[in-house]
Amino acid sequence: LSAEVDLDAHGIDRRKLARSLLDTFFHQYFEMGLFHADPHSGNLLIQPPDKWGILDFGQVGRLDPEMRSRLAMCLVAATNRELDLVVDIFDDLGTLPEDINQEQLKSDLANLLDKYYGTPIKRIRIGTLFEEIVSLARQHRIVLPRGFILLGKSLTSVGGVALMLDPDCAPVEVIKPKLNRLLLERVSPGRIAR
Repeated sequence: LSAEVDLDAHGIDRRKLARSLLDTFFHQYFEMGLFHADPHSGNLLIQPPDKWGILDFGQVGRLDPEMRSRLAMCLVAATNRELDLVVDIFDDLGTLPEDINQEQLKSDLANLLDKYYGTPIKRIRIGTLFEEIVSLARQHRIVLPRGFILLGKSLTSVGGVALMLDPDCAPVEVIKPKLNRLLLERVSPGRIAR
């Protein structure tokens, strides 16, 4: 994908292409658990009208099923401002230092969420949000899992390319159904029985 290519002249629907890119990568993240961790524009080929070819799998991330479901729960809990649940999930992952001030962490998380409260979804830039989450984690000495860091890097690149194609796209709107499906699978009768 090159900035010099005139996609409109080739009859390519930028909006559909951006949506297809997000769908492709969200499928990798939340359904496959194996994803391309360096999807900058040089590693992406457009296959008209709205398909993608992905090159250079030199950096790959993995999220096991448990990590995927915990990540989904964490995102939904953060969206619903259930900060106790967010902290519990990080604690279950073993990422919190023993002497962490959980009340201060919750307060800082609330401040971060307040910053975005009321912001239209299409104006939330995933890369910026991810950087702020990583910064907050460092401040509290939280060791984020490697898969989470690679996911953030990948998601930031994909979000940037999608926004380059369609400045009005809203990655958060595309991700919601996938998160809901993951959560439904987590509470399915078969899974509960296992």
